[in-house]
Amino acid sequence: MFLFLSFLLVLALANGLFSIPISPSSAASTTGEQLKLFPQEFHDSGGLGEFVFGNENVVLQSVLQSVLDQRFADSPLVLYGDRGTGKTALSHAFLIQWRCKHPDLKSLHTNGIDFAREHARAVHTHSLPSFRKKYFLFDLLVIDDVQVLKTRTSAQQTLSLIIDAFCEEGRMLVVCTNELPLESSGLDARLASRLMGGLQARIAAPGEAAREELVRLLSDQHGVVLDSATQKSLINEVGPTGPKLKTVPEMRSAVLRLRAQADLKSRDICRSDVERFFADDPNSAPLSLRDIAMAVSRHLNIRLLDMKSSSRRRYIVRARNIAIYLCRLHINKSYREIGQYFGRRDHSTIMHAFNKTKSDLASDGSVRLVVEEVNAKLSVKLNPRTLAEQ
Repeated sequence: MFLFLSFLLVLALANGLFSIPISPSSAASTTGEQLKLFPQEFHDSGGLGEFVFGNENVVLQSVLQSVLDQRFADSPLVLYGDRGTGKTALSHAFLIQWRCKHPDLKSLHTNGIDFAREHARAVHTHSLPSFRKKYFLFDLLVIDDVQVLKTRTSAQQTLSLIIDAFCEEGRMLVVCTNELPLESSGLDARLASRLMGGLQARIAAPGEAAREELVRLLSDQHGVVLDSATQKSLINEVGPTGPKLKTVPEMRSAVLRLRAQADLKSRDICRSDVERFFADDPNSAPLSLRDIAMAVSRHLNIRLLDMKSSSRRRYIVRARNIAIYLCRLHINKSYREIGQYFGRRDHSTIMHAFNKTKSDLASDGSVRLVVEEVNAKLSVKLNPRTLAEQ
């Protein structure tokens, strides 16, 4: 028999945390065979094993529970959040829970890169109808990293048709992306409209309680012993832009580096080790123009080469302008110096880009969100200049 998993009450903690397993439980059977619920090609190599919800993600938790209970059926559901907030882990965890709760319904997990690759192959072999038909077989379709399709217009158009079909037939589509899928994000207008026609739920970076639980889980996973005071000093270390450890990858890196220090010195980890870890952290060095440009490039999934080019495509101009704004905000460089970095643009062009982004912050929520989220990544020694100083 299937051992059904409860979605949100797997781990109910006194501080309001919940977690979802990211690997299936074994099923009791006479043969001792384990129930395999992941797609065969997916391996949670080095994964944490569960997605932890704190109070900062209570709305997200409620939305996912509603979808699981089929109380919410308006496709598509868009899960968006910054890099490192766990979109991929959450999408796989959600699929696991769906398959346990609805074993008779067909489901599939894929990502934007695989979707685009298969779509290109279908175009080349003149088999687009068969490509679309394959997706119509599923009751739940989860697509991670949809933002990679922004440079693939034909694939976006096909995804729009799939969304239309899912909506008409009452099937569930869940997509994950790093920002709200507005037209200004670089997506095709039709696809952006379809994605914004359902429900959008933000995956917030873990708060203090969630970070504490994540560090505990990671420490247990990697055999690292941290006393309460040391653990708190690790999660409470802050820089000018907030906590220095905001994401699971950052926390895992810290735990592994601390374990290496402990193994080298053959003693337990103490607060002085944590202080030394942050003092040696390369992220504490002053930012360069390239650091900021690369942060925007990675966040928006746009090549740095394109941002430096003469391209006037709207989503590239938007990314370039945001990078220019953040360079002026964080680094003491002149408009001329910034212009030299961004494709040898002149002083007036860079000033216009800065002023336009500054104006857009007050009127365009998508620009403001990108600036806030990229800003949150930039841990610097020098306090960033305020808008009033610009």
